[in-house]
Amino acid sequence: MPGSPWKILLKLATAIPAAVAMLSGIALAVSYHVPQASVWLESCRKLALAGHPGEVARVSTREVGESVLIKLFIEQPDGRELVVVCDGPSGKILRTIPLDE
Repeated sequence: MPGSPWKILLKLATAIPAAVAMLSGIALAVSYHVPQASVWLESCRKLALAGHPGEVARVSTREVGESVLIKLFIEQPDGRELVVVCDGPSGKILRTIPLDE
């Protein structure tokens, strides 16, 4: 029975959620957004460790206008700690702040 009520209901049950999602702007597909700061982090980390060898203990980011500042907290082998501030979009080191003074 090609037109049985159960088959029609089953088709409607699978079609209605997709139609509602399309009309309401809800995406059914899963998408992932990688924050831009994550993309810039690796180049900033490499540059910071090239000038200040050690281990990155933690990282923080902050949006300032159109830029993103990336702060890398570095523990150096001699026990000193410092913060290296990097401009995410340009990848330039803006300043280095010793924490032990």
